[in-house]
Amino acid sequence: MRRDDFPAMEGEIFDFVGVFPIVRPAALPHPLSAMTIRPAPLPCRVLLADENDEFLDGLTDWFEDQPEIEIVGRAHSRAETMQRISRLKPDLVLIDTGLPDGNGFDVVRSIKAGSNPPLVVMMSFHDSDWIRFTASSDGADGCITKANIAENLVSQIEALIDPNTSGSQAARIPSDRHRSIQ
Repeated sequence: MRRDDFPAMEGEIFDFVGVFPIVRPAALPHPLSAMTIRPAPLPCRVLLADENDEFLDGLTDWFEDQPEIEIVGRAHSRAETMQRISRLKPDLVLIDTGLPDGNGFDVVRSIKAGSNPPLVVMMSFHDSDWIRFTASSDGADGCITKANIAENLVSQIEALIDPNTSGSQAARIPSDRHRSIQ
């Protein structure tokens, strides 16, 4: 079957949709022209920072069931966190408020002072307005209590990285970390 087998009249366009020949008015757009290729974020690359190995093990195991999140590293101190951020270039750092060689608030300020810093979500066992206020004032993009991690963390991360989420003040994953859906 060829185009010449189906002549179009003036003002019409002959085309194929799949294997089916069609003749459509020239004024109408091609039926597939409305399809767009939109970027899909790669998994969010997360660095975990907490001094408690058991907590990190549990969090790492829990994240294995979250395809949109990839754990790229773990740190147990301020020094390890800063070193791993520099080396691993995570999209997001999930950090405890207390670390053996400095508090998490100081680490957030150091992270955010760098060029092209990752998103930072602070974790704490304590549900306190003071912790949330201080975390936000120091530049954290979010704050979550450890007791609520299973219920709220994925949605909080999605709100930070999804450009279509309204109300988020956070920076997004850089555009070079997106891929196209074919």
